[in-house]
Amino acid sequence: MRSVCLINSYNYETYLEACVRSALCQTRPFDVIHIVDDGSTDKSRPMLEALASQFHNIVLHFKQNGGQLSCFNTATQFVQPDDLICMLDADDVLPADYLALLLQKRQLMPADLYFCEPTYFKNTEPPPASAARATSDPDFAWQISSHTVRKDRIWTGSPTSCISLTGALFLQLLPFPFESDWRTRADDILILGSAIVGASKCYLPSLTIGYRVHGANSFYGKTEDSAAKLRYALRVERVFNTYCARVNLSQIVDLLEGPARREIELVPNQLRSRFNLPTDRTMTLQKYRGARRTLKKLRMMLKGEY
Repeated sequence: MRSVCLINSYNYETYLEACVRSALCQTRPFDVIHIVDDGSTDKSRPMLEALASQFHNIVLHFKQNGGQLSCFNTATQFVQPDDLICMLDADDVLPADYLALLLQKRQLMPADLYFCEPTYFKNTEPPPASAARATSDPDFAWQISSHTVRKDRIWTGSPTSCISLTGALFLQLLPFPFESDWRTRADDILILGSAIVGASKCYLPSLTIGYRVHGANSFYGKTEDSAAKLRYALRVERVFNTYCARVNLSQIVDLLEGPARREIELVPNQLRSRFNLPTDRTMTLQKYRGARRTLKKLRMMLKGEY
């Protein structure tokens, strides 16, 4: 198994060197650091070439500008099925012990995709010194959430730099069409796609990365108007339609309800709110209300009123 850091970058010369050096300075070194530059017009290229001349495990890929998903799609040319890929945006950083701790977690909890929690920091603040994060929430491997995500469109994940996944899953999900839909926020493809196709997802609240907060963040701190939310919903529908067709899965809600309930029951109540999932009590009430509506319909049919 190769440990791979996949960095995507566009015009982030201000933050890029700190990002790359955070990947280089891991206590357990990455086997290879692939950097996909999305047609930057600033000084990113000479900066990257200078770093690559010093470190043998940096591999550079320069392409025309196409957005974040196009960078992910480009990576399918060099990702191998047995890789473990740590995603990293060029404005974020990995604490020095991140990969070592992640590999320890992976030995204990094998999964197809891992996601942790971000630690937000501003330019005037230091990033987290360690990837170890104090929390009362347990690490949890959700073996399957396909029915749940198809029924309720649940987004169970974290931003790009918090995500790691196997090369096999990466190659199953990508390349993905509709690149213009996902010039930013392409982590949705990994988070939603992995759930749809039935991959196992491991939530690691005990780990963290450094998520830099600055004026050019594509998503953090931004608000969307109603039209933007509707456009996003259409993009998400294309994701579901594409993957469900690719692996021949139904989107009929009535067929998904029972299996989705069983999937949700696998998640500890303590973590349900993190995943926007209903508690056992809520599901019981929903089931009771459904039974009550069915009885009411039967009574009306017997009386000839339906």
